[in-house]
Amino acid sequence: MSTTIGLGIGAANTGDLIDKLSSVARKYGYNLKKGTQYAEEDVLQGLTVTKEILRWQEVALLGTNDTACGVLAFGIHNELTTYETQRTRPKFFDFLDEMSQLASAYVDKITLFFASEWNRSDHVKFSYGSVEQLICLLSLPGHWGGRYLIPETGHFQDSDEVPFVYEIVLQG
Repeated sequence: MSTTIGLGIGAANTGDLIDKLSSVARKYGYNLKKGTQYAEEDVLQGLTVTKEILRWQEVALLGTNDTACGVLAFGIHNELTTYETQRTRPKFFDFLDEMSQLASAYVDKITLFFASEWNRSDHVKFSYGSVEQLICLLSLPGHWGGRYLIPETGHFQDSDEVPFVYEIVLQG
């Protein structure tokens, strides 16, 4: 299972936005790869369908490590988990702030997607709002997925089985 985080941009003619966002990503120790060809095989079908439905002109994958077949975001997932357990603010939140400020000069919205697996027919959780609202959501237990109480065991279990798409509405 993988952790995939990326950006979808619907506007055409975004110029050098992806290149500038790549520079911001590097500042935080991440990499940003333009194109669905960098997606893991277990998310590619769902990502491709969603790209068509939401009419994204550009897709870029955000990661903390490169693999032979794609870009993965395990490090960001770990940052979010560490935030819950140790209250250490994730640098991912700072990246989101800076990314949205930069993107607002180019587009009126930018979409983030989160998935561990993403098949063509999977239902996708969708929401929208400000970057501050996304950060609040990612600060909750289970972050982009969810946390469930399992009655049979009495324990909580995090689940990232449903892909999540969040449209950040930017202030231009």
